[in-house]
Formats: sequence, structure tokens, C-alpha cells
Amino acid sequence: MEFMLETICDIKNNKKKTKEDSPHHVRLKKWLQK
Repeated sequence: MEFMLETICDIKNNKKKTKEDSPHHVRLKKWLQK
């Protein structure tokens, strides 16, 4: 669970780097949108 929170924080802090997101981040974003 902690690694998920860290990843979410990374996504929020690195919104400008969406193009550099790995598939893991993309899958997490889709999961958060549900």
C-alpha cells in the first residue's frame, strides 16, 4: 500500500512528466479514475 501512495505522490509532483510515465503509472491513473 505504501508504494502505491508513493507512486501517487510522484504522479502529482510530476504532472509535467506524464509522457515519461511508465505503464505502471498509466495503469495506476486508470485505476484512480474508476
